Formats: sequence, structure tokens, C-alpha cells
Amino acid sequence: ARIVINERTGTIVATSTVRLSQVAIAHGSLTITVTNQQGVSQPGAFSNGQTAPVQSTQTAVNEGKGSFVVFNEQPTIDRLAAALNALGVSTREMMAIFQTLKRAGALQAELVIE
Repeated sequence: ARIVINERTGTIVATSTVRLSQVAIAHGSLTITVTNQQGVSQPGAFSNGQTAPVQSTQTAVNEGKGSFVVFNEQPTIDRLAAALNALGVSTREMMAIFQTLKRAGALQAELVIE
């Protein structure tokens, strides 16, 4: 798991295996909430299907009054990035958020800054 940040060009590259620990994030006027829910997929009556666990991840983003948000489940980097992109967060702001997550010990990945 690795995130590479090139500060000169403003490029961020992250592998899909990057995970975040339970964390609270507030950045300016941004509020990001990522939740995971466990469910069960049941086959129809008298079918040959199997019951299987299903995970659903939902992301809610708001721009306005900022607040301190606690992620109760383990959000993934792709969900966090999608939420930040939906709000139009600049690459520089994303870099600052990722660097702060790493310093806080919440980013479970190697952070390489070039």
C-alpha cells in the first residue's frame, strides 16, 4: 500500500490497497462521512442460490459549515478520494489531508513525497 505525492507537479498516485484507520477529519468547510454496512443476500425460495454476506459503502459529502467527523468503519482511499473530488477539493488540499492522515497514524500505507 503506497501513496506517492509529487508536490512540484501536483500529482497524487495511490494503490487500491491503501486503508484508513478509524479517524476523524475536518478540513476547512468540508464534511466527509464514509459508512459501511453489512448485509445478507438471500436467494429466492426454492432456488439453488447461496446466502452471501454483502458490504455496502455509502459516502456523503457536504460543503459549508465544517465539522469534525468520525469514521466508524474502515473507509478506503478510493471512497475518501471520491468524496474529496465530488467537492472539488484541490490537489494541494488533498495532499495536505493525506500528509496529515499519515502524521496522525491513520493512513495505513507508505507515503512517498517527491
